[in-house]
Amino acid sequence: MNWYPWLTKPYEQFIDKYQKGFHHNVILIQTNKNLGDNFLIWQLSCWLMCQKSNGFKTCKICNDCLLMKNNAHPFLYKMELNQQNNHFLGIDAIRIITEKLYKFGKEDNTKIIWLPNITQLTVNAVNALLKILEEPPINCWFFLTLYNSGTILSTLRSRCMILRLLPPDENNALLWLKKKLSMTNNVYCLLYV
Repeated sequence: MNWYPWLTKPYEQFIDKYQKGFHHNVILIQTNKNLGDNFLIWQLSCWLMCQKSNGFKTCKICNDCLLMKNNAHPFLYKMELNQQNNHFLGIDAIRIITEKLYKFGKEDNTKIIWLPNITQLTVNAVNALLKILEEPPINCWFFLTLYNSGTILSTLRSRCMILRLLPPDENNALLWLKKKLSMTNNVYCLLYV
């Protein structure tokens, strides 16, 4: 998984707030597509799940870290569309997640619900989600993504901590691209020498 340098600041800001006790369990990441929001949410999820995190790093050896590494953690629920849903997640998807949260998860386990594109929820699904967000289960985190062209209900936005993931400035983007290009050229040269 690629880590983009512009993800470091929001990653560290979130963890710093969490460690100081200023945390919100519903995080709305507002961004453009393909800026690394999936990488950011994945790393934050790994950090929240880790039993022995140290500073900004995960331990990589606890049971939760190993489950995350193998993409097999039973309490990470990523809600994605399948081909038959006409591009929307309905109320049934929220009901399934609700059932998993309240019936199958122990209270002391961290649980993460990840909605990669909040605009894909139907109105009924948003209303069902709002009910969960009024009194979320203990140790439950919601990561929602809103791409800049999308809009959401103000009642949903009001329940979220907004984390804006902005494009990198031109100089940092060019430096990163040059580094990637030189690494690619070095590999290319090694292959054909």
